[in-house]
Amino acid sequence: MAASKPKAHWIVRLIRIAVVVEISYLLLVNVALQVPATQSLINTIKPEKFQVSWVNAWSWYPFRVNASGVFANGQSRSQQWQLETASAAASIAVLPLLFKRVWIDDVVAQNVSYRQRPRLRPDKDYTDLLPFYPEIDGRDINSIATAPRKKKRPWHLSIDNISVSGNHHYWLMQFKGSMAGKFSADLAFATGGGPFSLARGQLDLTLDTLYANSNTEVFNRGIVRGELELAPFVPRENKGIKALRFVTADADISMDVNSLAFINLFTRNFNQMTIDGAGRIDGHLQLQQGHILAGTDLSVDADDLLLNILGHHIQGEGTLNLAAGDGSDELATLNIQYADLEVTHIGDASALLKGDQLKLTMTGPGFLFATPNEPHELRNMHIAVASLAVPNLALLEHYLPEKWPLKIYGGEGLLHANANISTNALDLNIALSSNNANLGVGEYRFQTDLDAALKLVNPSVSSSDTSIAGSYIRLTEAGFSRKSQEDVERWNASLEIKDGHLGMLPPAKKQQTVNMTGLLSLLSQPDGKKLLSTVHGSVNFASSVSSLEWLNVLLKDNYDIGISGHGEINGLINLEDAQTAPGTDLLIKSDKLALDILDYRSSGSGEITLRVQEGDIGPDWWTEIMLHEADLMRKSDSTPYIQNVNLSVAASIENVNREKAKQDSTLTFRILSANVTDLSIFNSYLPPGTPLQLTSGTASLTADIVLRADEAHGWLSLESHDMAFTIDDQSVRSDFAANIIVMDGVPADMQFDISGSELRLDDVHVVGKKQDFSDDRWSASLQMVQGKTLWKKPLQLDAEATIQILDSRPLVAMFNNKRGSPDWLQDMLTIRNIEGRTKIAIANETIVIPLAHVTADKIEVGAKGRINKQSRDGVFYARYKKLDAILKVNSGKKNIDVLNAREKYDIYQARP
Repeated sequence: MAASKPKAHWIVRLIRIAVVVEISYLLLVNVALQVPATQSLINTIKPEKFQVSWVNAWSWYPFRVNASGVFANGQSRSQQWQLETASAAASIAVLPLLFKRVWIDDVVAQNVSYRQRPRLRPDKDYTDLLPFYPEIDGRDINSIATAPRKKKRPWHLSIDNISVSGNHHYWLMQFKGSMAGKFSADLAFATGGGPFSLARGQLDLTLDTLYANSNTEVFNRGIVRGELELAPFVPRENKGIKALRFVTADADISMDVNSLAFINLFTRNFNQMTIDGAGRIDGHLQLQQGHILAGTDLSVDADDLLLNILGHHIQGEGTLNLAAGDGSDELATLNIQYADLEVTHIGDASALLKGDQLKLTMTGPGFLFATPNEPHELRNMHIAVASLAVPNLALLEHYLPEKWPLKIYGGEGLLHANANISTNALDLNIALSSNNANLGVGEYRFQTDLDAALKLVNPSVSSSDTSIAGSYIRLTEAGFSRKSQEDVERWNASLEIKDGHLGMLPPAKKQQTVNMTGLLSLLSQPDGKKLLSTVHGSVNFASSVSSLEWLNVLLKDNYDIGISGHGEINGLINLEDAQTAPGTDLLIKSDKLALDILDYRSSGSGEITLRVQEGDIGPDWWTEIMLHEADLMRKSDSTPYIQNVNLSVAASIENVNREKAKQDSTLTFRILSANVTDLSIFNSYLPPGTPLQLTSGTASLTADIVLRADEAHGWLSLESHDMAFTIDDQSVRSDFAANIIVMDGVPADMQFDISGSELRLDDVHVVGKKQDFSDDRWSASLQMVQGKTLWKKPLQLDAEATIQILDSRPLVAMFNNKRGSPDWLQDMLTIRNIEGRTKIAIANETIVIPLAHVTADKIEVGAKGRINKQSRDGVFYARYKKLDAILKVNSGKKNIDVLNAREKYDIYQARP
């Protein structure tokens, strides 16, 4: 009993001491917390760095303080801040303070308000931002601290078991908002720019509207529930999205957002794409230090979903889903599906595509910081377009190389597409249809139904060209127009690529850009169209066309060449810099082919060969048109009298360029064989009233003429063995040969120099009522010393020629049949070896003979005159030995004069 009394006595004494200490603590500390001098003392420690105040504060036991109406503000080297809370409580460990460590536990706060703004940098203009920064009570906004940091041991702050609840407000820079709910975490950081971390974060927050710049809504109401942690990091070295490398989050999210730009945080590894818009976001996010983890499933229902991808804006209603798979490859998938959209090419004022059926799926590594220029091998994109309207086909011009002759002028259509694009591969299938496509090549326009497909397959862009096999284009019910003149005949055409490979980048460029995303990036740039002009490769194709008039675009020249008909085309096209190159070889076969050249048209079966000889500024083409068993006629004639024609037209066309109205070309025109079925067709070239008229006969025709823009040379041969003609009602039959030499000319105007040409008659037969003549040895020829002709209707001719006639017997027979004469006169008029010269001009349907003069041993005969449909005027001179006379003809009246006959003949001039 005695021993227990002292022990109890000490216990009582300890209790009394503890009570005295507690009472003393309560009195001293609580009095100190209530005395304003305490706040003033604290605020003198580092007034430039922090200020603190409270309305009421108390402590029930050592090292834990409760306060209400807490207010604090301060500034770091670059920021200014302000914190208010309705009530707060915290415990602090004292001993660690000796080692510059602040250890605070069990922080409880309610209804927190926090503001933060930057200190001003001297090299930045804040004029537009200052009105939207928060006020910090008791502090003016000032310049950022630029003095070197002092080398001293930093303070380390650890705040464990923070718990914040109630209604909260925040104003960070120009962003202002509020929220309600709970937040708890452990926080640690070091002064002097040291590391910051957040552990065991728990969120259960209801977010109110977030405003930017006072009245711009970033998002409306929302909910965030889950976990959040920040691995230790240095804030000043990891600003902005760099901080996401240290974030771990596992949270449910639901909110209305007016900007979907945050989605771009998850699409950084999808090149050439940005997302924005407004909508409702719901789902779960699981993120670990920059990696999107399995379990992430975020959905956005957007009234306004904007996607910028590869040089295009896609905007409309749609849904978006971001999810991460459960596989070890940590892939994330982004699905976008539009319900109503418009696609606009950057720079255009109107939509390229409209509709409601577009899906886009992108899969790639779920790491937010994948290097864009080093795409992951598992990255890929799939685009599916079930059907989108093309309101104006002319906008598809963006996708044609600059140097291509094809132009798209307008029309409407529908587009279907499927595309798979990965880091180094491409599989693309685009189909386009239209009932009113307006296309053009050069001066030609096509209004047509269009069905086309483009198929591109390339398993390795870095090492191989792209296959376009299976691509095709079909035109139906097309109407030609040229120079605004509609052609009533409709035509069809189809082209299918059997095999073909195309490349785009030159070797030097290809070494720099060896992946598909890099190539698409180049194409999406404003000058991407120029890149299309580097296309090279080869294409093997087959085609069927019901009209060959498109060839006239290639054959624009100075010879009025025109091609029509239908045919089948096969061949190979080589491309260099988007232009046809050597190696291009096409063959067109047609059983109904028509060729216009100068004033003529030929129709029959045949083939057309097209080859590229070389290419530079514009490729040089060689083409040959062959016609077999064809007919040939003047365009103005209704019936072809030249048949069984086998001809060839070969042209070398230099510097083919669709911008030029005509091409530089050399054309070779050959008639290998042809039959003239009725020589009387040539009467149409002679002026009305001409005494010579062809009545019948056939002939063979051959020719070889080379035509250039301002010159021509070659020959034409016409041979007949049954030509029949009349001279003033006298019937004559004979063999006839015309060997026309083309010395020069202007083919476009049908003007030719035919100097050196020869006309020859053989085996003449004169059939008359009184006298016949026949001698197969008889001949006469006319050799043109000089001759120029305009070979049109009506014919124009200006010629000077020499004449050689075996004898005058045929002329005597015709004279006798016409007038009758005794035998002695016939013998006197019969002369041999007649030679002479003549000049003749034909123009305006009038024949003018300035001179026609022949001589023999005893006789001399000459004529001058003018003949047209209305009248014949002229003189005829005849001399036999020393006797001569002149016959004058004036409007059909004849007068013979023997006085001064030669003088009168020489003076006479035939009027034009």
